[in-house]
Amino acid sequence: MKENNPSKIIMGPGYHHYNARPFWEYFGGTEKQAREIFKIEHLRFFDRYLKGIDNEIDREPPILLHVMNGKGWRFEKE
Repeated sequence: MKENNPSKIIMGPGYHHYNARPFWEYFGGTEKQAREIFKIEHLRFFDRYLKGIDNEIDREPPILLHVMNGKGWRFEKE
């Protein structure tokens, strides 16, 4: 990643199909939980890079991912 081109990756559980709701718990969470995390991270990114609010997102690792088997969300550098 380049300093002049900020980017983040959010990799979460789920399917890309509207009818996949019964399977969310298989991924160790709920649809509501995943949607909330996506929403929060999107807003933090826009606050920092569109509004100029220093919320420390640029000092966090660039990748946020969900680890299966109940291990939840964590940040990674690569």
